[in-house]
Amino acid sequence: CDGARPQCSECESRRSDCQYLETETTQVKRKHADLEEIFELMRTLPDKEAAELFGRIRAGVEPRDLVEQVQHGNVLVQLACASASGSQESRKSSQ
Repeated sequence: CDGARPQCSECESRRSDCQYLETETTQVKRKHADLEEIFELMRTLPDKEAAELFGRIRAGVEPRDLVEQVQHGNVLVQLACASASGSQESRKSSQ
């Protein structure tokens, strides 16, 4: 691979898609951002949730996976809250 973008000459000659891996710099920046996010979560989450997060850290879960789990979990909580409030509103309007 000659590193040409958007497609290297090798892939271009084979008419296949290029799939570039993250550069080391990009990996370090992403990991740094993930660790900052985890630090902020540990600082701001309620004690019980921070303890659960710490348990996952101790269990060896990768930083990127932790951030995604927390973000995914927050989305699920928000959806559950929205669904619950929507159910309550529809019950009120049907009464």
